[in-house]
Amino acid sequence: MDHIFSSDFEELAKQIFGSEKVWKHETLADHADAASNAHNQGEIDLLKVVFTDFFEQLEGRKFFSGQHFFCEVIPKLSASVDEVMKTVEALVSKAGEDLAANQPNAAFKAWLTEDIQRSQTVITKAEANEELAIKHATFALQASNDLDRALQWLEAYADTRQVSAIAALGRLDFGSNRRAIEVLERLGSVAKKTNDDVTMQNIVGAMFAIAHSAKCLKNSRFSNELSVCLCDPGPGTQYQLATALWQHADALPLTEITKVLGALEVIKSEHGGTLTQIDLALTKIWQAGHVTECIDFFAKLVQPLGKVDDEQFTNFLRAVLADTARNLGDAYVMWFKTGAYILCDCVASAFRSERDGAPNFDLAGNWKSLSDDEALFVARKAVGFFFFSPRVASKFLIAAIRQASPNLTEELTELLFNPLALNFGGSVPEELKKVEPTDPAHGTTQGIIDRYTAYRAGRTNVGDIKEFQPSERQRQIEWQKRNAEMRKIQKEAMRQSVFFDLVSHSTLLYGKSSRSFHDDLAGGRKMTQTPMQTHTTSFELPQLQIFDPTGLNFMLRMFQNEKLKS
Repeated sequence: MDHIFSSDFEELAKQIFGSEKVWKHETLADHADAASNAHNQGEIDLLKVVFTDFFEQLEGRKFFSGQHFFCEVIPKLSASVDEVMKTVEALVSKAGEDLAANQPNAAFKAWLTEDIQRSQTVITKAEANEELAIKHATFALQASNDLDRALQWLEAYADTRQVSAIAALGRLDFGSNRRAIEVLERLGSVAKKTNDDVTMQNIVGAMFAIAHSAKCLKNSRFSNELSVCLCDPGPGTQYQLATALWQHADALPLTEITKVLGALEVIKSEHGGTLTQIDLALTKIWQAGHVTECIDFFAKLVQPLGKVDDEQFTNFLRAVLADTARNLGDAYVMWFKTGAYILCDCVASAFRSERDGAPNFDLAGNWKSLSDDEALFVARKAVGFFFFSPRVASKFLIAAIRQASPNLTEELTELLFNPLALNFGGSVPEELKKVEPTDPAHGTTQGIIDRYTAYRAGRTNVGDIKEFQPSERQRQIEWQKRNAEMRKIQKEAMRQSVFFDLVSHSTLLYGKSSRSFHDDLAGGRKMTQTPMQTHTTSFELPQLQIFDPTGLNFMLRMFQNEKLKS
């Protein structure tokens, strides 16, 4: 194995970050030992590499392979505090916004842990207001587990050093529950005096970390001190609250969950990261059984956002769909009852695809609290927003019929027939036929099937209407147009794919299987044969989109946008 490293800085940079250099896990430790030994003996200077021209020009994968090498070697180096801090700072800055950017900080903390004097030197320099030391003070306080010094900084400073102390307190070992409670009280005192979002964000993170490690998330002192942070939180604090809620929802009492959710009701739509954390937190809270709280909070959260991406709350909506039919029904009844277009469209997006089948609804819960007018309003919302998922819409209305009064049943029956059965003569009758004879809705669904059968028979008696039959030339033009559109979509998908350039690809015009060749461990060539399988897909086009597209569009828009009288 080659352990020779150049004493020339530029050449050394190429050896570590070179285009062909990939530091394999199984040999990295040996290379790191060789490099650190050479550095410690004065043969090379690894800490000068980050100031070379070659390093300045690095980007992408080439840099991160070398960064991985440095994270392995830094804890083994003999060097001054300033030299190591400058190197770590250069590595972190070079990584930018990448998720791996902070890995050198962990290596720096490990380096500090090797000698307590190193941590004390950083802390002393930070207290002397040296900028570079201030940036690394959190790691020094953590490496030395200097609780008393961190608490001193809370009172002594009102700048970045105070934030460093707060961050460090969330990572220290207190040794006792009593000391943890004391620190929570001290952090609460700082929170009462500050209006700075960054400071408050770090206080929230530290409080949750301390309470978790000390097993006092249910302690009244934690609750009292956290309450200080929930009054008009800034964007950073909201992000930290959402993250903490996701991490600790299964350990928090419902009263604390409700308080934190209250601080997260108003989020700006551009704060997508916070919404993503809320999505994860709500999923965990729902699965913990706090269904009503999730339903109410989600309605309050989504309505003011203005626009919600279909994928923004994927995890939460999947958890709702995977739950019991009763919880699913309760959620959609209450969400549709609001009549808020943004909310209804968002929750309906969970059913855009029926490839996994349509879930069952049980409306024996919240539906019963509705008046007939409110229930009909909710049913029309379901048709308006579930229309292009006709099996889902049918199951919702069938579930509603099971609980409806005679007068309301007539209205729901008409909705099932028109627009659902009239537009989707395949999937909707199929769902209606699945209703068992013992089901309270069986008589109603059977009547709709008979009515639809008579409608189809009457329509066939009309005969062929030439005006509705496209010519062969028109069919060819439509086929060519669709073919061109699909080809364009395919090419665009290939262009945007992050995986397409990483694999070999071929176009098969015909055949029953494909063959590929690759090198085996013995250095030879091996063939792999993959049989081709049939792949089918289908969709049902609403019939009224052909016969009366304007009327259908107006009906759906009316269902989607109408409001209940207050």
